Amino acid sequence: MRVQRPGRALRDQALERERAVAEGAARLAASGDRDVVQSTAVETTAAIARSAGAKGVRVMLGIGHDLRHEIVATAGERTASAIGRVVEFDELPEHLVAALRRGEAIYLERPESDLAPRRGGVLVIRLRAGGRDVGALSVSANAPLTPEVRAAVCSWSSQVAASLAGLALTEELLHRAYHDPLTGLANRELLRQRLAAALHDGPSDAFTAFLRLDLDRFGQITDALGPRAGNDVLCAVADRLRGMVGPGDLAVRLDVAEFGLVLGGVRDADAATAAAERLISALREPITADGHRVTVGGSIGVALRAPGTGASIDEIVGDADAAMIRAREAAGPVRRLSVAS
Repeated sequence: MRVQRPGRALRDQALERERAVAEGAARLAASGDRDVVQSTAVETTAAIARSAGAKGVRVMLGIGHDLRHEIVATAGERTASAIGRVVEFDELPEHLVAALRRGEAIYLERPESDLAPRRGGVLVIRLRAGGRDVGALSVSANAPLTPEVRAAVCSWSSQVAASLAGLALTEELLHRAYHDPLTGLANRELLRQRLAAALHDGPSDAFTAFLRLDLDRFGQITDALGPRAGNDVLCAVADRLRGMVGPGDLAVRLDVAEFGLVLGGVRDADAATAAAERLISALREPITADGHRVTVGGSIGVALRAPGTGASIDEIVGDADAAMIRAREAAGPVRRLSVAS
């Protein structure tokens, strides 16, 4: 029987780790998809741990900040149930918490923490890039992790942190491009994209409704109470709009005191009008604006279109605008348009 020398075995393990890291790094570089990055992070970490023959490997990736992270990806044995679990590392002993806050990796053996298997150990690394938290990575096994494995995981974690930070920055920039900075609602550009999709690809047996809302007395509130009160009103209205949207719907801030709702799968004009009336009722609830209780109203115009009718975005938006103006001039809260053929 051929016996492998210890030195060769160690070299083979090192090569296996290098190969795992190289393959993982290539996947990170090739993908901007969050799921791919997260799965690559944990699968490569598991491969590094197994390179030295570790058994019972368990890897968890958490996303969060200030030592409180939600598990979003796992690899290894008996880890699937951990998805969605929140881990609070600040519950560890004080000296370990201090080390994590300094950006140091910590390694626990035996029963110092319920994170560690009874006979093994767990390595915990706080992922930081660009001066901000992007997550936490932990790897454990049924036996102690060798110093070589721990060093390789720490080195790999820096690539994971950089990729997660890049994703977060990209998502933040995209969010800014398509959302209003004050209320967080969608802006006109995202509205146009969503309407285009709804008008061309929506279900053939339902309508798309666009509700155009113009707040009443908003200028009077800002004149009397100041811009901070005005911002509070706008954010409160945005929250009430968000409370009315379901999957596939969209709440939009169009202008200073102008908002919109895109509702998909609307049964008929009566259903769209009922949604507008619910919004008017929600607006009548008092709002606390810079310490003052105020009420606002609004005028709403409703336009409907069926997918595949050749309607343009400008037509449905223009019809809702015209309906809103007529509703305001008639001192009525809702003005309904007939369904376009």
